[in-house]
Amino acid sequence: MKVKKLLWLLPVLAVVGYAACRKTDSRATEEPSTQVKESRFFSEHTSTNPQVQGIAKYLERQNEKLGFVEKTVKKIGYPRWNKTFIVNQSTGINPSDRLENEDTTTIYYIPFVRDSQNYVNASLLIRTQPSDTAVQYLMDWQYQNYGFDSTATGWNANSIFHVFAMMDNLVFGRTQFRIIDSNLLVSAERNALNGAGLSFNSTTVTRTLDFAPNVGSSNLTELLMPVEVCTPVTVCLLECPPELHGFRPGLTETLPCCLVQATYSFCTTVMVYIPSGDGGDGGSGSGGTGTPPSGGGGGGGLTPGDCGGVAPQALIETADPCTSGWGPVNPDEPPVTEPVDTMLARYSRIFNSTADSIFALSNSNNEEWGHILVQNASNNVYPKNCTTSHDPGYVKQNRSILNGEIIIGELHTHPDPSPNPLNRSAPSGADLAPLRINSKQNYTVFVDCGNVRYALVIENVSLSRSFFASNPVDLINYNQSVIAQSHPDAYSNWQNATQAALLQLIGSSSNCGIGFYKSDATKTNFVKLN
Repeated sequence: MKVKKLLWLLPVLAVVGYAACRKTDSRATEEPSTQVKESRFFSEHTSTNPQVQGIAKYLERQNEKLGFVEKTVKKIGYPRWNKTFIVNQSTGINPSDRLENEDTTTIYYIPFVRDSQNYVNASLLIRTQPSDTAVQYLMDWQYQNYGFDSTATGWNANSIFHVFAMMDNLVFGRTQFRIIDSNLLVSAERNALNGAGLSFNSTTVTRTLDFAPNVGSSNLTELLMPVEVCTPVTVCLLECPPELHGFRPGLTETLPCCLVQATYSFCTTVMVYIPSGDGGDGGSGSGGTGTPPSGGGGGGGLTPGDCGGVAPQALIETADPCTSGWGPVNPDEPPVTEPVDTMLARYSRIFNSTADSIFALSNSNNEEWGHILVQNASNNVYPKNCTTSHDPGYVKQNRSILNGEIIIGELHTHPDPSPNPLNRSAPSGADLAPLRINSKQNYTVFVDCGNVRYALVIENVSLSRSFFASNPVDLINYNQSVIAQSHPDAYSNWQNATQAALLQLIGSSSNCGIGFYKSDATKTNFVKLN
């Protein structure tokens, strides 16, 4: 009877698995639940800094009472706790990355990034004092509220640009920013444009900021910064045409530039004014001391304000008062490298429901299932072509794609008839084969074991090709089996035994060019193993 019942269920399960891959477009854009948003808000990109951890716990308790996370995520995205930078009035730069005197005023800048974007659009500023804690948000569109007078006391619009440029550099490593609002041009830039006979609308103005590491700081992702930060700026006023790219000696490699006539420095006081109180009455903020400037939005409280007002004249083409006056370089220019663990988390969130569906089917039938991961011409990423070869140890992927689509990765399952998930193998040496065949930057092979998800990523194409040239995949696969059989965990934790064996065989990513990653139980937080 049991056999018949299982046989009766097979076509039903097959339909479920097929539907999971046929509905990828809708699942990829499906609105996550409030619980998922709250979990991501506090569990992703966590910090090792104890002060930042305390702030996250404080905000988590506040969310239990006020439920501010869902609205915040909708407006400005998710926090990057691990990229917080810290300003302490008395210590300035602290190479130990810990506060020596917690009885002074300290301000934490916590960057926020939307899932759909690759730049920082907002920051949560938290000021701690022995007597109270105050919070306020700073959004990139608020730059216009600060005015464009560089001689005025306190922050101006370019101070906002400078602060967001620093956060973008911490989160994404970006150093170049295109100026969109002509009001942001400083006198050196205006003079250079006039001297070259160029108008703002006839060219592009791109600032390259030199974020030199602060002397004595050992951890640049959680940086105790001095009260005043100065950054040298080189401005490109005219980019080289494509035929001259790479033929301009002495100029930056990341932006082929044929006319550089403006250099200066930005200096910004980052110990900003935040009103006293519990965070409910905060204003937009100001530099040093003084009254917060008026303007739409307001940044106080635990939920960011709404943008409003009229778009500045220089941005009239966009007619959008919620637009910042600068932006990252365009997609056709050398892209800012997304951290691999962030990329893996982003991909996993897109195909999680599909992968979970086919794993349930795979484990029920003890046969590997898989799907490819594609990106279309609009840069949308989604899973495609769920398939099985009805084999417990192998699946041949269906690599059929449409015009405009490219395959950027793939996933397959590792089932096991045992109910113990630790009996499911980590990636095998044979799972490296798609990386050898699809030899391109960031190509990823995901292996879903149900309890965890692994990822093998090409991080350096040249190194990976050299590795495969001297290490045949079949030999790696055989040696992994031999090493794993002799591992102390071979009979109690086959997953760990096979993981350790593969690590031993491929070694450090700095030598083999292949990153080996493992997720936690959520399958959206990845840690590099090699």
